[in-house]
Amino acid sequence: MGIKIAVIGLGHLGWFHSRTLARLETFDLVGGYDLDRDRAEEITGKLRIHNFNSIEELLKACEAVVIATPTSSHHKIGMQVLTAGKHLLVEKPLTDNLNYAKDIVALAERQKLILQVGHTERFNPAFQVARKHIRTPYFIEAHRLCTYNPRSTDINVIFDLMIHDIDLALSLIPTRVTSMIVSGAPVVSKLCDIASARLRFENGSSANLTASRISLVNLRKFRVFQEGSYISIDMAARNFQLVATQNHSMDGSCSAELVDLKDCDQKFYVYNPEVVPNDAIEGELLHFAESIGSGREPIISGKEALRSVSLAAEISSQIEQ
Repeated sequence: MGIKIAVIGLGHLGWFHSRTLARLETFDLVGGYDLDRDRAEEITGKLRIHNFNSIEELLKACEAVVIATPTSSHHKIGMQVLTAGKHLLVEKPLTDNLNYAKDIVALAERQKLILQVGHTERFNPAFQVARKHIRTPYFIEAHRLCTYNPRSTDINVIFDLMIHDIDLALSLIPTRVTSMIVSGAPVVSKLCDIASARLRFENGSSANLTASRISLVNLRKFRVFQEGSYISIDMAARNFQLVATQNHSMDGSCSAELVDLKDCDQKFYVYNPEVVPNDAIEGELLHFAESIGSGREPIISGKEALRSVSLAAEISSQIEQ
C-alpha cells in the first residue's frame, strides 16, 4: 500500500492534486475535506474516496496531507496538521505572513516532519532542463501575466503570482538581496494587482520581476542572461531557447542554428532543445513521497519557501509604503 494521504481544500488546485494522487500507486488517497460540502461531495464522489466531515476526522485516517485551501487559512490548518504528526505539502505561498510562515516551519522541525511547499515551477520540465545550462546569472527578467480571476484575491499579486519567480530567482542566485526598487497598485481588487520589483543581489546580480493578474493575455516568461549565453524559458508552453556565443554542449541530438547578424563579427549559436513533457503536480507529489520515504528535506522545504515569503513580504511592505 502507498502512503495514506488526504486533501484539505477541494477547489481548483485541490481537484488537480486529488485526481493526480488517485492514480499514483505511491499514494493511497483516503479522502478529502472542504468547507463547501456540495463541492466536497462532488469531488469525492468522482474519485470514489471518503468525504470527511471535519479536519479532525480526516487527520485520524492518514499519514500525510495536502493543503489546497485559500492562503489565509494555511497557518491555522498547517499548524493543526503538523500538531497531529502528519507530513505536509501546502500549496504556495506557505503563508502571506512572515511570522505565520516561521511558526509552521518551526513546528515541522520540532515534530521531525516533512514540510514541502507547492512551488510547482521548480518541476516545470522546461525549467528543469534549462537549469542544467544556468551557471551564474548576471541578470534575470521575468514576466508573469494572468487574466483576472477572483479566486486568489485574498492575497496580493506578489504572493499570488510573483512569488513563483521570486522562488526561481532565489534558487539561481543564492546570495542575499541588498536593495530593491518596487512599484505596484490595486486596480480591480482591494489589494495590489500589478507589481514590479528590481532586485539587486550581494554578488552583483540583479533581477527584474513583473507580475499582473489584470492582463488580457496569459504570459509566463523567465529569461536568464549570463556570461556567453542567454536562456529564454516559456513556462506556459514548456519549452526554452538557448543563445550562445560559442558552440554549446547539449544533451541528445540538439544541433545549433548558426546566426550571423549584419555588420556584426560575433556569431550566435541558437538551440531549441526538446523538452519531454511531464506533469508538474505529479512531479512534486512524487518528490513529496520520496522525501517522506527517505527522511530528506524536499527541494522546496519549509525553510526554502520561507526565503520567498520573506522577500515577498518586504516587496509588499515597500509598495504599501
